[in-house]
Amino acid sequence: MVAKKNGEPDGMITAPIVPTTAELRARILLALNDERFSSRTITGIAAAANVEPRLVIDALKTDPQLVSAVKIAPVRANDGRALLTTKERFVSEASFKEKFIDFFSSNRVAIDN
Repeated sequence: MVAKKNGEPDGMITAPIVPTTAELRARILLALNDERFSSRTITGIAAAANVEPRLVIDALKTDPQLVSAVKIAPVRANDGRALLTTKERFVSEASFKEKFIDFFSSNRVAIDN
């Protein structure tokens, strides 16, 4: 027989709790609107939202509200990873150079890149 602590068998591994679509969307937007960062990587968003990066990528591809609110920056991080921000923040905070690159860019950065 397995000893129980707090109603769970000792040594039992529980699966991580997956947030609802609305909760995940709120966490992602909260991470993107963090004043400390003008843009964030998928890894940074996932860490701030306390979820796996794959969940963030899936949400960014499938949630229509996120698709309409999130902007992939036309420049990359120093290590080559894609940077994301909200469209609202991009319009108000991006430099002239970033807006210029975005306007004339024909080879857009993708989320998986």
